[in-house]
Amino acid sequence: MLYAEFIAGTGCKATEHNYKVYKDLEIMYMNSDISKEQIYEYGKKLVDNSLTAEQIALNAEIDKQISEYKEYIEGILIDIGRYEANLALEYEAKWKRWYKERIKDARKEIKEVKIKIRNLKACKYTT
Repeated sequence: MLYAEFIAGTGCKATEHNYKVYKDLEIMYMNSDISKEQIYEYGKKLVDNSLTAEQIALNAEIDKQISEYKEYIEGILIDIGRYEANLALEYEAKWKRWYKERIKDARKEIKEVKIKIRNLKACKYTT
């Protein structure tokens, strides 16, 4: 059994700890009639796939950016509410068109920011 096979079979990361688990399980595999699949099942229980300090820091930065985008969306929603309230008032037609355009632009901006948030979430490390 090769280390690359062990990583593929258990879905673990290539770390020192996981390599030691592999070496221990390899000895058991070589000295018994246990199948590779059984070794992979044992390995899944023993490996460590926790995030590194760098990955945790990157996730924290991504979470900060997402939070800032969400605050930005909240501000846009306040603007939309104000524009909609102004539409209810008796303004000239040109002003009503102007408010309708601002609402349309604001909703488009919200969609774009939500796409950015979705993309950031996709970049986060998971265990």
